[in-house]
Amino acid sequence: MKLTRRLALVAATVAAIVLGSAAAAHASSDIGWVTTTGTGGKAYFDADLAGVEGWESITVCDTYSDGGAAVVTLFDDTDWALKGTFKDTVNDGSCTTYSGNYVTDEHYVSIQVCVVTSGTRSHCSQEVGGVS
Repeated sequence: MKLTRRLALVAATVAAIVLGSAAAAHASSDIGWVTTTGTGGKAYFDADLAGVEGWESITVCDTYSDGGAAVVTLFDDTDWALKGTFKDTVNDGSCTTYSGNYVTDEHYVSIQVCVVTSGTRSHCSQEVGGVS
């Protein structure tokens, strides 16, 4: 009888631990400002555009007057797919923001920002990730 009671207690404890530690769904996470490896550009990925369910916002800024453009590339790392390229072509003190439903919710994403001059990419950042 004592052995049965102990086994039942052990089983209940194990079940509580397993059920209590179940993984939660991925939470959306913004990607903070990502900058090029030199002067030239920066970008920001907002995973949940305020007030518009399922939409993301990408802000890209050309920060140097060199005739180039700041270009950010958005990747869906869950589907291994390129989702878009967004640019700001003028260093005028403001940035360009794009909004839309670019990536399925709760997918892993990454962005990379580069300077593009005469069609050539340079000063590219590392890819930085988040969750849409």
